[in-house]
Formats: sequence, C-alpha cells, structure tokens
Amino acid sequence: MLVLQDENSSVLIRITYFQRGGNILIKRLYIALIALLSALPAALLGGSRSDISGKAAVTASAPFNISSEQDGSGNAVEERAEAQPREAFSLVDVPFFSQEDYPTGCELVSTSMLLAYYGHDITADELINGGYVGMVKITHNKKGVAYGGDPNEVFVGDPFDENGYGCFSGAVIGALRKILPEDRYEVLDLGGTSLSCLCTDYVSRGIPVLVWVSIGMQPTYRSDRNVWRIKETGEVFQWTSREHCAVLVGDDRSFYYFNDPLVGKQTLYGRELSEQRYAELGMQAVAVMEK
Repeated sequence: MLVLQDENSSVLIRITYFQRGGNILIKRLYIALIALLSALPAALLGGSRSDISGKAAVTASAPFNISSEQDGSGNAVEERAEAQPREAFSLVDVPFFSQEDYPTGCELVSTSMLLAYYGHDITADELINGGYVGMVKITHNKKGVAYGGDPNEVFVGDPFDENGYGCFSGAVIGALRKILPEDRYEVLDLGGTSLSCLCTDYVSRGIPVLVWVSIGMQPTYRSDRNVWRIKETGEVFQWTSREHCAVLVGDDRSFYYFNDPLVGKQTLYGRELSEQRYAELGMQAVAVMEK
C-alpha cells in the first residue's frame, strides 16, 4: 500500500497492490510507478473533482518505504509500499469500512465503524433504511429557492450521490441512541473538545471518537451554490464544503490517527492541521461509553 503525504500530512494518493503470486512484470511496474510518484512535487498530485457539495474529492500524504515479503523458498510473494511505522501514544483497533459505495456517506460509514467496535453490525444502508438517520433531499420551489433538511437532524442529500451533502453530530447522536440499549451504553456529545483532549480522555482508554474534519485535511470553503432554507424553520443554512467524518483512533507526538473511510485504516494526519480542520467544522465529536 502506498500513501503519499505532503508537509501538512494531507493524503495525495493511495495505491494498493496485494496480489500474491501475480505476474512479476506487473509487480515491477507497480514499484516503478511508486518511484515515479514519490519524485513528483506534492502540488502536482493535489486537486479534487468538481462537485456541488465539495465532498466527492480525494487528497493526502506520508514518508514511505518499499518492502517485499518472501515465501519459504525466498521468492517474493508480495511487494508493496507502506507508511513507515510510528509508535503511537494510543491506538484503538477499530474495524475499518470503506465508503467506496457511498460517495458522500462518510458519516454513515464512520458510524458503522463505531458500532462495529462495540459489536453491533449495522451497515450504512441500514442506518438510512432502518430509519435511524432520516434523509432529506434538496428541492426547489417555483421561484428557484432551495429547501432542505437540518444536517443536525437528518442526512441532507443522497449518500449514493456525489452531489449529496451529509449530516452533523446531532443526527448521528440521535441514531446511536435509537440503536444502542440505554442500560448498557451512554452516547456522548463531546463537541467543543480538542482532538488532543479527546485522545487523552477517551482514545487512550480504548474509546474511539467520531469527529468531523475535512476531506484529506484540505481547506474547507463555502459557496453560494450550497445554501438552502431548512424546511421546518425557514432558516437559511450554508453548507461547509469538503466536510468529512472519520473515526479518531490514536495519536503520537506528530500525528493523529483516523479510520478515514475515504483513505484507510489508521490514516495519519498532522496534529496542527487536523485540529485546524476540526475547528472549521465546529469541533463536532461523538463517542460511546459502556456503562
């Protein structure tokens, strides 16, 4: 697996090759591609696809080394590039799920990861279809005024659509409280708590935390295209583009570790940059504690 990161620890590209016993030429081409990419400036690898909500984009980066595994005969059975290991202050082994089938459903997939950690197998589909998280699409009246839901109450848009939006911590908290037995679990709204304190007070004790950051820790932005009136109140709401949700699972002196549904398990991002993006999304955080 290859993870390239820039000086801010933003993921630029990730390539995986796990075929054992495959064509050696393909393996050598894979290694050559890694070498070529590692020589390119990070700026050349950045960028994102254009989409309305600013969520269907991929970015990122980190030092890497090329390694190979051998079988008992000394033949290489796997060649890969992977992030250099770092000793973490704390690291929680949370099951990883990819949002590959949910272009804008990072919140749902991350919630599924958190539930799986506590032994509850509920997919992103089931969170929507089971009524745990409501879904409201953007509509327009005859005058062209956009109406949609409150992301603290529902998922706005369609998680299967690249132009979907998402939901905030309030919607996830409501879903978790519907799913988890009240006599066994407490769902915590940890909004306003720094990532550092989340790691010290919760992750170090084996309690992963859902957090809202940005895709690849890119800068967030706002656009007049992403404004709608909340149907129930008429309040004008503006979406923060590149919004993203991941599971905070660890930290060390330089990095925070996330199960990032767009990138992979225990993805590393720089501490200062992560705190900045987390703040841009309102320092939203959710955890579950067993009673």
